[in-house]
Amino acid sequence: MRKKYLLFFFLFFPSFIYAHLCDNVFRQADSLIVKPETYSLIVKDRTSFKIFLQNNMDRGIAEISLVPESPAFDFEVTPKKMSIPKDRQVFFEVTISPKQGIRTGNYPVKFRLVGGGREFKSFTLEGLAEAATREKIPDINKLPVIKSTSISPVIDGSFADEAWKTSCILSNFCSLKGSEPFYKTWVMMTFDRDNLYIGVFSRDEDIEKLSSDDRIEIIISPPGDGSGFIMSFSPAGSPVYKKYDANKQVSQWNTSDIRYAGIKRENYWSFEISIPFRLIKFPKEKEVWDIRITRIKASGTKETSFWAMDATGYHQEKEMGKVVFLP
Repeated sequence: MRKKYLLFFFLFFPSFIYAHLCDNVFRQADSLIVKPETYSLIVKDRTSFKIFLQNNMDRGIAEISLVPESPAFDFEVTPKKMSIPKDRQVFFEVTISPKQGIRTGNYPVKFRLVGGGREFKSFTLEGLAEAATREKIPDINKLPVIKSTSISPVIDGSFADEAWKTSCILSNFCSLKGSEPFYKTWVMMTFDRDNLYIGVFSRDEDIEKLSSDDRIEIIISPPGDGSGFIMSFSPAGSPVYKKYDANKQVSQWNTSDIRYAGIKRENYWSFEISIPFRLIKFPKEKEVWDIRITRIKASGTKETSFWAMDATGYHQEKEMGKVVFLP
């Protein structure tokens, strides 16, 4: 009986190095950013993963395809080709299958992004892993800046105060499908010596159909041991407060000191939120905090979108984004 071998494919093989087209693309504001769902693969017969693209170029891309190349594997890529609007994020799904008769071992895989008769970029996963390691020290000049205010806003949900005019605006949310959300969300942030202020403005359809499942979830992690705070606000329900420790163990956060107020109108709902720094931590000058904001639209047209942007402008689907405080 013919013996069946499982192929273990580790995409870290220093002896095989590809030349990178436009290797400094990761350090340019005007660029096409590539982020794989994983940097290390183990292939057992058949494995699928996503490769995300963020178009930070000054124009849209009319047509682009992902072309994998390897002597050891067969590939399926979905979709075959696509367009990428300016400032948007999309993804290809790649399925890898070992070719018949291939023995267990490490084999090179190269990817090319092509379209319109040109090659946009070529890369390997290990090359992207090295770039990701460099990006762990963010360039604060490329992060959203949260500035302090000398005039504290009134927490009434209306955004009529002077404080919001100079606030940091987090927009350009990304849907879980990698496209622009149909229903837009804007988040504003500012602070004074006592409180962090967050404003949320959400476009919607039939406000009367909102349920407690329609909500904004905000995760904030000040620098330190990796612990953080989770806050969920719904226009049709009560807020939920939780926290997690350095081991990511989640527990109830029993606090009555967070103030919030909301407004519902025909085609939008909004919140103003005040979080005392004594509950979390007061930021130092130019201190970088991790933050993730998720909008769950459960009524009507269901849609989940999120803000988790890094210094390249890429939205990290399973991780946190970064902001910098400027007192």
